[in-house]
Amino acid sequence: MNPLIRFYIFFAFTISIFISKNITLILFHFLFINLYFFLKKRIFFLWKDEILKFWLFFPLSSFIFFTISYFSSNHSLIIIIKNVFLSTFRYFLIISFTLVYFLESKNDDLLLSIKNLIYKFSFKSIIINQAIIFFDLMIRFYPNIIKQWENLIRGQNALSNNPEINYLKKVKTFAINIPDFILINLWRTEKLSTSMKMRGYGNKLPMSSYPILSLRTFDLRTLLVTLILLFGFHFAF
Repeated sequence: MNPLIRFYIFFAFTISIFISKNITLILFHFLFINLYFFLKKRIFFLWKDEILKFWLFFPLSSFIFFTISYFSSNHSLIIIIKNVFLSTFRYFLIISFTLVYFLESKNDDLLLSIKNLIYKFSFKSIIINQAIIFFDLMIRFYPNIIKQWENLIRGQNALSNNPEINYLKKVKTFAINIPDFILINLWRTEKLSTSMKMRGYGNKLPMSSYPILSLRTFDLRTLLVTLILLFGFHFAF
């Protein structure tokens, strides 16, 4: 599936969940994502590992919403509980659809599609090209930066005589290491900039060649069916 079509479909479902006002529409999205998990069990197991990281967010947000509603609104307790449940359920579904999208998509898929559109329509803008290159490099090097930081912390723990230090000392240790970590990555950035200049990067457009990602009939049909389905359910309920 074309990455842009995939993005539009998941974005449409997310907006649909956000504007759903009754339990029937919310349950429709819940049944849809369960059907999706049934068809793609690999994504389900990956999603399950990721959604567990939000185990504290859902009860905490529900408690805050309930407390604010209870003391600031004139609704009955039953209506407040119902609204809290629906809001938390919507949060759960929105986060779930977002996680599924990122699990289904490669990091650079969407950027490749945007590059393809710019190349296809011969849209020349140095600012947009620089922005795409910036986000492309950020996505490519972010995992490496996180890995560097984890290795740094692991090395500090290995060299520490007392690994069971309190939270304040950990924060102090992190603060001491941050300047060196920033300097190392600034040095890497300078090397990358020099390499780009040596390769001829400049104000001449286009700056590189982009792959062709064509829209297939299947992509357009899937997008059309999804939009008709969502509009139909919202119109009916």
